[in-house]
Amino acid sequence: MTDVGIIDMLGRFVVYGIASDYDSLIDLVRYRLHEMQTTNLEIDAVSGLHSGYCSKTTAPIPLKSMGKVSMGPLLQTMGLKLIVVRDDEAFAKIEHRLAKRQRPREDGVKLSAGSSRLLKGRITPKKAYKMLELRNQKLSRAQRKKIARKAGFASGIARRRRARLIKLAECVVQ
Repeated sequence: MTDVGIIDMLGRFVVYGIASDYDSLIDLVRYRLHEMQTTNLEIDAVSGLHSGYCSKTTAPIPLKSMGKVSMGPLLQTMGLKLIVVRDDEAFAKIEHRLAKRQRPREDGVKLSAGSSRLLKGRITPKKAYKMLELRNQKLSRAQRKKIARKAGFASGIARRRRARLIKLAECVVQ
């Protein structure tokens, strides 16, 4: 982290410093908490997090860390935003160690991992059938048989479970 210096940016944002890792981000959050002159418990109450969470994340030896759920509410309560900028000087030092992609990313594709919305509208029944054929070409007969047996077993379990629930429901009704 660089020295904490307040810089007015475009008249809207005030830059407190540069954080390139988690510890320097927490240092900047601590600086903002000190500047606000409020208690950590008040931050917890306003942000909707449980009591003591802010203290645990900003302690000199943190017991908890800001994560996916807590970072947004904490930063919003303190009036902070994260702005991601590219550091060409730092990137130039490691760029030669990075291999280029074999297939470039498609434009307009959301890059979040595991997003089911990526495939929405792209996989048609026709394409799915073609993918199934390609997959089956790669698998041996024994492998396909094993997969089919496992799927049949799973569907049999579900069928038997539904039958038990129906019988149980009939017993309760009578």
